[in-house]
Amino acid sequence: MTRTVITTDNAPALVAPLSQGARKGPILQVSGQLPLAPDTGEIVGTTVAEQTTQALRNVSAVLKAADADLEDVVMLRVYLTDPAHLGPMPLRYGSAGWGLVMRMACVPVRVGCGQRRCSARLSW
Repeated sequence: MTRTVITTDNAPALVAPLSQGARKGPILQVSGQLPLAPDTGEIVGTTVAEQTTQALRNVSAVLKAADADLEDVVMLRVYLTDPAHLGPMPLRYGSAGWGLVMRMACVPVRVGCGQRRCSARLSW
């Protein structure tokens, strides 16, 4: 099976030399997404809810570039900078009209976005 690299201008470029996503056969892996604006690279929002929404927009853009969507997602890893953010974070993907039903693993971490601070990072 051939591995296909997935890229799009509708999601921010990754800081590390990684692809935004990769597909091999029926399996699609999307790289972790930060709440960055694709055009400026700046953090969008100040709350975990706003930042989760932006990260989901970025993931959606990579999925769309791979001819997939959030309905195809079966596993989500969330990295939060504060365990207290666990309460408001799931409300973003549960009530934002995405209708996600999946397994979620939540990991508390200290994540920086370069010199900036992010509240959430999503990994698919």
